[in-house]
Amino acid sequence: MQNFPEPNEPYDASVFVPEPDQTAEVIRHLRKESGLSRAQVAVKAGIGIGVLERVEQGKQSPSLMTLLGLAYVFRVGVEDILDAAHDVPYKP
Repeated sequence: MQNFPEPNEPYDASVFVPEPDQTAEVIRHLRKESGLSRAQVAVKAGIGIGVLERVEQGKQSPSLMTLLGLAYVFRVGVEDILDAAHDVPYKP
């Protein structure tokens, strides 16, 4: 779980929201580990396959609704996805 900044510190969203390429790596790993195709994951998660493709390519950050759908499909918590993404080295 991420640590919250002190109240007197400026807000920094990167503390909570990983970069798209970090999230992409985690989502790709979970999908491949599940043995499901992109189309299968998209249908089960209730999202468009184009959305999943862009998320997996790091071109788009997943919305909360997308994260909830993916977490449901992969049987993990949204916080597990975000925590794992924060562990992926950032590549600017």
